Amino acid sequence: MAVKTSFRGAVSEIITPFDENSKLDLGLLQAEVDYQVESGIAALFSNGLAGESFDMNVDELIAVNKEVVRCNAGRLPIMANITGNNIENCMKLLRAYEDSGVQS
Repeated sequence: MAVKTSFRGAVSEIITPFDENSKLDLGLLQAEVDYQVESGIAALFSNGLAGESFDMNVDELIAVNKEVVRCNAGRLPIMANITGNNIENCMKLLRAYEDSGVQS
């Protein structure tokens, strides 16, 4: 994967918000991304350790990242975390992140 973006400045990790039914809270996620962008952050980081990445399966991680990319709407560069002990799952995440437009 070729790195297309040079990250400079503070990068903010997105915290994955859930509703009372343990479903992704899309409205709160949009508000979080908007707040980060409006606050002058340099880039976003999805599915990090503060984003509950260890508690979600691969498909959930992909869904969260796609939603962060959608909410961001190209305003900031995005990085995404790949953590796991299964190479197939890590490769699935990598491909999905690349397809979504994540820069690194």
